[in-house]
Amino acid sequence: MLIWVIVLIPIALFIIFPLFWRFVMWINRQVGGWSRLAKRYRTSNEPKGKVWNSVLGSVGLISYRGVLRCVTNEGGLSLRPVALFRLDHPELFIP
Repeated sequence: MLIWVIVLIPIALFIIFPLFWRFVMWINRQVGGWSRLAKRYRTSNEPKGKVWNSVLGSVGLISYRGVLRCVTNEGGLSLRPVALFRLDHPELFIP
């Protein structure tokens, strides 16, 4: 019995949890509306301007508490979650 626990813990940590996290991030993107914003405002350019890290914000029903990086300049606002929350969340630039 103990050997199965020793085998299952690494499987859960390295396979099951990442799959679960990806599913949660996908649900957040769909429910919150990030995917709708990304259809129009997705960018791959790194914006220049004033940077704020650990910003609290909401998109739709989903609250991003202290995990957003915001960059503002004369052209608009860039939003990007920190690395752990960036999965399925492309960077946005809203004019």
